[in-house]
Amino acid sequence: MRRSALLVLLSLVSGFAAAKDVNDFDQLCLSQKYNHYITASIGWYESLVDLTIQKDPKLEEVASWFLEGRREHFKLNQEAFNYYLKNDPAKLNLNGGVESWLNLSRKMSKH
Repeated sequence: MRRSALLVLLSLVSGFAAAKDVNDFDQLCLSQKYNHYITASIGWYESLVDLTIQKDPKLEEVASWFLEGRREHFKLNQEAFNYYLKNDPAKLNLNGGVESWLNLSRKMSKH
């Protein structure tokens, strides 16, 4: 329950909501805040999977597979955020909640 509350708190309360330029902030602080968001998000999914398995133990295998996918997704996002923060901060958007600071899109190449 604490994990869910932390996730909600982190997603609703962003101390940088009015920020326009990432360079106006301490990069370590931004990185730590994003890392806390990642930790809270993974915790929320862990709780979801635990509840799912408690309700229906037959779903354990698929729930574990789902959780691993979420962990990998958030791990990659964390690495991407830290990369862009250090190398190309203009690609980050600090105008919204922490969950929207990193917005990656796939571009299909035409051959």
